[in-house]
Amino acid sequence: MGFVRAVVLGLAVLTVLYLLIAAYFRSVARERLERDWEEQYPGLEGDARDEYIESGMKEYHGSLRRRLILGVYVVPIVAVAVIAYFVNRQ
Repeated sequence: MGFVRAVVLGLAVLTVLYLLIAAYFRSVARERLERDWEEQYPGLEGDARDEYIESGMKEYHGSLRRRLILGVYVVPIVAVAVIAYFVNRQ
């Protein structure tokens, strides 16, 4: 029962970490799009700006960087599995 509790707690911590990292990268991408808009069209606001940012965010959601955040789950789980294998092997 202790193992199951540790796994659930570990996944909960990794999920919180994933959500924080995802929010941070999404924020950085949005700020970059806003800055690019301001450089290209200074002082121009409105629906065109919103469409530009939303289309850029749609591209971001499909990008490799977003998928790499899943490494938050994969890397620690694989590391724990490898450590457990070598510790129990001896």
